Amino acid sequence: MKKIFCLVVLFGLVLGGICLGAEKKFPSRDITNVVVWAAGGGTDVCNRIVSGEMAKIFKVNINVINKTGGVGGSIGMNDVYSRPHDGYTWAGVSESCVTAGVQGGWDKRMYVWDYFIVGGSPDVLSVTPNAPYKDLKELIEAAKAKPGSIRASASASGSIHHLNLLALEKGSGAKFNYIPYPGSAPAQTAAMTGEVSVVITSVAEQQQLIRAGKLRPLAMLTPQPFTMKDVGTIPSSFAPYPGLSKYL
Repeated sequence: MKKIFCLVVLFGLVLGGICLGAEKKFPSRDITNVVVWAAGGGTDVCNRIVSGEMAKIFKVNINVINKTGGVGGSIGMNDVYSRPHDGYTWAGVSESCVTAGVQGGWDKRMYVWDYFIVGGSPDVLSVTPNAPYKDLKELIEAAKAKPGSIRASASASGSIHHLNLLALEKGSGAKFNYIPYPGSAPAQTAAMTGEVSVVITSVAEQQQLIRAGKLRPLAMLTPQPFTMKDVGTIPSSFAPYPGLSKYL
């Protein structure tokens, strides 16, 4: 059985490989790259950049489309898998795809894919600029005082950002009202417009919004702080909540 080519934008641990089939001259026609998350997010943007550069080398068009929904990107993954396994349909995914199986959206092993790894970025928790919380500890204490009262956005159920929100809850004892969105871009928009108070996505996806003052970062979901040019140092969430080391 021929495997399927995947462009993977991972926000965390990565593994990779590539298999394009046994065709003598590849590619001989245009390629479709199906991104499983919404337009404008990190996975989408990186796939479009890389596909554009690869198209110059391959000398064919690489058409990027978005097919969202399901769990862990399962709608797009199943769509790609249903097409001929000839190297002409790619799946643009993130590490969130590994959760699709345990959530019932994917009934195959992940080794049916051949991965080409693009890059990664750690997650950051940010709030709307006018939120009353001056730091992560104030936010967590408010969430613990009234469980489920603070709305928090991330990508769809099972995404790495959703899992990091769950890890934050486990490690801090807080409980948020999780609101899923089909990708990082709409999740961030929800925070900027006040639909939610908290958003967790990657720092690469948020950096321009943070610099523009549209989001205010409270903490990195990593053991180390992060210094952003023109913004300053974003503290680690592990400092006030060392128990996060069990989950993040």
